Amino acid sequence: METQVEKVYVAVGNDIQDGYKTLAWTLRKWNAQQISIVLLHVTYNISKDFVYTPFGKLPASAVSEEKLEVLRMYEQEKTDKLLSKYIAFCGKVKAEILKVEKYDEPIHKLIVDLMSGLRIGKFVMGMTFMKSSSGYGKLIS
Repeated sequence: METQVEKVYVAVGNDIQDGYKTLAWTLRKWNAQQISIVLLHVTYNISKDFVYTPFGKLPASAVSEEKLEVLRMYEQEKTDKLLSKYIAFCGKVKAEILKVEKYDEPIHKLIVDLMSGLRIGKFVMGMTFMKSSSGYGKLIS
């Protein structure tokens, strides 16, 4: 009889050290079981009201469409690099990514909705994830 691989959802943010600690705890906790990890990551939508630049947070209307596209690409590359580091940290444990885009719903409500909608049974989250993601979200793929 084949052992079923259980999915463990792990919320990771932009603080890589906290993400590594959360993943390390998860891998230790379920080291005797065969699991796969689903990395839940909150991304920030750059397009609407504000953009983050080397000069701080600016109204999106103060930046040209061309610059907005450059900022979007930069943020996407930065996020992809971060997520690839998290995947590599998981080692031989299968890992996949589920991105959540921030919008106007509190993160705690989004997490409850995701847990219910996806029937998440095992969910791990570090404390700084809640601090850094305490805004709003929407599921993206």
